Amino acid sequence: MQVRFRYSGGIVGRSFGCDIDTEALAKGDARSLLQLVKASKLHEVGTRTSKQGRDLVNYEITIEEGRSKVSAVFDDMTAPQHIEPLLDFLRARARPMPLE
Repeated sequence: MQVRFRYSGGIVGRSFGCDIDTEALAKGDARSLLQLVKASKLHEVGTRTSKQGRDLVNYEITIEEGRSKVSAVFDDMTAPQHIEPLLDFLRARARPMPLE
């Protein structure tokens, strides 16, 4: 499984992210990530962003597994609660990114 994670915004507006291949992770981390992706129900999230609020952090997650590809885009106000554990896992591995 390939995971592409990006987030940006907030007061500073910096961009952070990571690209993860579960084949390159330790077995325990790969297993944890697979469980978190399943529990996140990412396929149900789609795109949901708020027009309200300033300085919100915007998130983008794309999961590719074989021929399947699922993406979700959301922000602090629209993030479903069940996705938080996955966000925690990914944010812990994210690094500053150049603006795309």
